[in-house]
Amino acid sequence: LPPNAVCDELRSQLLKNGFVESFAKFLLQKIPKSPPSWTLASWKKGELPTEKLQLESQWKVYVERPGLKTAFDILIGLCKNHLPTQEFLGSFAGLIQACHWMETTSDSSRISMKGIGLVAETLLDDLNSEYSLPACTIQEIRKATRNRKREIAMERHTKALSSMKAFGTVAGEKRKQQEKPSTVRGTAASLLAPVLGLFGNSNASADGNISTEKPSPPAKKQKTLDKRPSPAAMPAWMAEMENMEDEDGLTCAVCQEGRTLQLSELLGLYAYVKKVSIPLNQCGGRNAIDGTDLLVNLPSSMPDALGDSHASLEWFPAGKAAGEELRASSSSRLSGSSSAGSNQRATYTTT
Repeated sequence: LPPNAVCDELRSQLLKNGFVESFAKFLLQKIPKSPPSWTLASWKKGELPTEKLQLESQWKVYVERPGLKTAFDILIGLCKNHLPTQEFLGSFAGLIQACHWMETTSDSSRISMKGIGLVAETLLDDLNSEYSLPACTIQEIRKATRNRKREIAMERHTKALSSMKAFGTVAGEKRKQQEKPSTVRGTAASLLAPVLGLFGNSNASADGNISTEKPSPPAKKQKTLDKRPSPAAMPAWMAEMENMEDEDGLTCAVCQEGRTLQLSELLGLYAYVKKVSIPLNQCGGRNAIDGTDLLVNLPSSMPDALGDSHASLEWFPAGKAAGEELRASSSSRLSGSSSAGSNQRATYTTT
């Protein structure tokens, strides 16, 4: 429904007659009392599901309910730019939390969400308008989930570093380990030298200073020291990590890497997904998006100015043949889509 006076009056009447309430109750029917077991960010730290299989079966039954996605679409259309409906749905017990569970959940190995997470996120986005009361609640819940995701990422990062330490010292660790024993030995020697006479065998120089040269180790001990593995036997990745220094400036929130060491290399590639709603009367139909309308409505011939071009000799004949096939095979479908109302909208995801 478009945001105008007539449609807003219809929304108000549907709200008074209990139509919106019935659909909100329908969304909460048979919904599990806990978030999906495979979405760790929805669980607080230290609170993990005990009966995962039972919880997964409950979510599978809920997702496969007939008419669930249609109910979400109806509520999305009714609450869009209508504050009374937004406030009513925001005050409905458990609705915002349930929608947030579904928007942060993706498909698992055994359960498919069937696109419910996308419509649940769209409903929360409409409720999270600038002047609506549920906006603060939605923002707080989403912020808590983001913080929990950061905690999980740091725990995995720490665990990965701990497993790597089993093969040797990590970057910056070796230098600390080398500095610490020398400092301890120097302090202990200075304290115990007068008592134990550690420097009793030292040679005095002509000016009275004490020489503290360390005697050479015995021959057997020298052979043992020579048998230590050379730096060339160390793996290349371990040697590279030991030479790494602490990052300064901007770092990744997951792997803690920055741009200090390798400025010319790409650290990561991130893809952002955005929902786009296009009216059908503004080329929002699927035939306009996938190029079907373009191929079907190609002219009979190319202009004379482009007669000898590569597009006229190669692309145009192939496109014309594809258009003829589409016109013959999908005439009924094209007529049905062209007669659709101008107020209908199609939703796509772009990257």
